[in-house]
Amino acid sequence: MRLPFKADPHLYRDESKGWGFPSLMERTKAPPPCLTAPPSEVSKDLAKLLDEGVPSADVLILVGAESFAAHSFVLWMRCRELHDQITSSSCITIPDSDVQAAVIRDLLHYSYTDTLPGMDDLDSAQKAAKIRALLPAAVRYKIDRLKLLCESMLCTSLEAGTVVATLAVAEQLQLTTLRSACIKFIAAAAGQIE
Repeated sequence: MRLPFKADPHLYRDESKGWGFPSLMERTKAPPPCLTAPPSEVSKDLAKLLDEGVPSADVLILVGAESFAAHSFVLWMRCRELHDQITSSSCITIPDSDVQAAVIRDLLHYSYTDTLPGMDDLDSAQKAAKIRALLPAAVRYKIDRLKLLCESMLCTSLEAGTVVATLAVAEQLQLTTLRSACIKFIAAAAGQIE
């Protein structure tokens, strides 16, 4: 028969000295690492690839009078719908009535860097207009993460001066979450909407 824990003569237990497994583990923790890995620079490297373009590009995207050099492997990985439009002459022609050249530039920037192009110099209405222009292209070319990113940005930046245009895009693209956010905003700010 075993004695209760405190009365067991074979156990040493002096709580004032902090003895036992927990204190042993506390004393034997590994020191912090002396080296830390730098953040990944893949996005920066791919951005350079997009900026340098022509020397290594194997696809030309024509939008109206503008052209963009691109890489078929990036399009294959990031924008399969656009990649599938490459012709035997390694060219993609997009009528500028379908998508504006600036939108394709932003779409390529996202495809290469996984980030939206810089918009720090734009005011909130200009940012919303740029995102509203990019959102239909994200839907058309089936870039789901970009679509969700644009939709989220529009949902969180609704303003009285932009909500009607944003609602029109939500209706056109059948985006129920964005549509609901617009309707809630309009209901809450009924007297301020232009």
